[in-house]
Amino acid sequence: MKRKSTIRAAFYLLVIAAAGLAVYLNSLGGEFHWDDRHFIVDNVYLRDWSYLPEIFTGDVAAGSGGRYNYYRPLTTFTYLIDYTLWELNPQGYHLAGILYHLLVAAALFYLVRLIFGDLLLSFLTALLYVVHPVHTETVAYVSGRPDSLCALFMLLSFIMYVKYLAHGRPLQFILMAVSFAGAILSRENSVVLPLLLLVYHLAFRVKLRPLPFLSIALSAAAYVIVRWQLAAPAAAAPPLPERIPGFFASIFEYLRLLVLPLHLHQEYGVGDYCFSDATVIAGAAIMAAALLLCFRLARMGATEEGRGGRGPAPGRIVLFSLLWFFAALLPYSGVYPIRAYMAEHWLYVPSIGLFLVAAYGLSLLYRSRCPKAISTAGIAALLLLYGSLTIAQNTYFSDPLTFYERTVRYSPWSARIRNNLAIQYYRAGRIDEAEEQFRKAIEIDPLYPEASNNLGHLYYARGRNEDARALYLRAIGINPRYAEAYCNLGVLCVTTGNPDEGLAHFQKAVELNPLDADAFFNLGLALRMKGREGEALSAFSRALRLDPAHGPARRQIAPTAPRR
Repeated sequence: MKRKSTIRAAFYLLVIAAAGLAVYLNSLGGEFHWDDRHFIVDNVYLRDWSYLPEIFTGDVAAGSGGRYNYYRPLTTFTYLIDYTLWELNPQGYHLAGILYHLLVAAALFYLVRLIFGDLLLSFLTALLYVVHPVHTETVAYVSGRPDSLCALFMLLSFIMYVKYLAHGRPLQFILMAVSFAGAILSRENSVVLPLLLLVYHLAFRVKLRPLPFLSIALSAAAYVIVRWQLAAPAAAAPPLPERIPGFFASIFEYLRLLVLPLHLHQEYGVGDYCFSDATVIAGAAIMAAALLLCFRLARMGATEEGRGGRGPAPGRIVLFSLLWFFAALLPYSGVYPIRAYMAEHWLYVPSIGLFLVAAYGLSLLYRSRCPKAISTAGIAALLLLYGSLTIAQNTYFSDPLTFYERTVRYSPWSARIRNNLAIQYYRAGRIDEAEEQFRKAIEIDPLYPEASNNLGHLYYARGRNEDARALYLRAIGINPRYAEAYCNLGVLCVTTGNPDEGLAHFQKAVELNPLDADAFFNLGLALRMKGREGEALSAFSRALRLDPAHGPARRQIAPTAPRR
């Protein structure tokens, strides 16, 4: 009987993997865009394994000279592996992203089976999870990888925790601790795992053992304290009282996206909500009703076990699922400042709870007196609907221009989106449209330095040097540590006959960002113009070390090499 169950479980896992591959296969052709530039394309740390210490001691974007105030070294480490395998071929990164998503689904299958002992429930939960389009932002967008890595290690740690409670084997304890460390090194929301473990104890009346629980809880607390002390909030955000209404609004929106996943997109922004808004009231009412239901189910739990039924009582499944959903959303509740009120990839872990409830309902339908052909057809139709929506949503991430043109329709107020859309128009030769979008970005957010710098570059290309100079200086005035603006200003100065000033700006640029190969290349050109050949060659060599594929730097050095 056990062998038959194992074979059936293996078959289910193959179906889950096949379904995941089928719905995400068309994402393999996607290109890099948005944060991929900072985390991958311009990330010098991926070029050489000698940067491994820097990866595990610095900011997630340190390798590109940026600062996000995130510590996610394991995520960057996986990008390092990707770069070693296929350099900057995005197809390889997308393939890895699909693989991580499938591993998460497999871990979810195993966890549900371990807790509930129900193969069908495990299968339907993982199948809904793997095909649902709300996860495309995590899977089809390369920089969404922290969510899948974090979820994978959280689930593995949860599995080892449950197994250790049952068997008490030292290896299980070690694997539990190591997996949680992997989750923490992947993404910050992993600190919610101790709360999810308490949900398990509450829902199933499992006795809490101090050693395994405290090892997880104290590790999470230590991380939170260090994170709070050493890193500033990731981005400017409204005060706490103004963030709370957005969280209630997100509850309503998340439920809508999970049930009817239409109009998916990135960049939801901070949300301009107040407590009297209908969406906020609806979200607060839904949350209050759900928590009241959980309270009643928790009080009923003591009598349910004495009924002699097999497996966990339905009330326990609902209790566990709802508490999981709300507990896993707490990192995004607005208590910690975040520059958004919601994001689709934030559902990657919380959605497990609602998919479990949905799968339980589908399993009841399948096991009811309804003819198997009808119930199977209904379940298959739902999965096909979600799978087809996922396939369609993958095209959103196919290329940067498609991505930004669609996103700006949903978020016309976003200066970042308009700036990035303008960059794509500029690269496509649509200069007038690019100028229009840069101007709109500046109008929306006058303190957004990237838009001023980029519009300055556009004016420089058009020969409007004085306008370009004013915009570069404006960008530097907004952000005095903006290395790219110094570099662009240096290029303008050199080409307009002021090499001394240009040299000073290049020196400032490499001081601010010592990982920018282009800045060192331009510094080398300015030094050569001043007759400082030795220093120029040193700057070109530094550019090549940072970017071995930097052809212009190589050509500047090549003439000095001895001929054979």
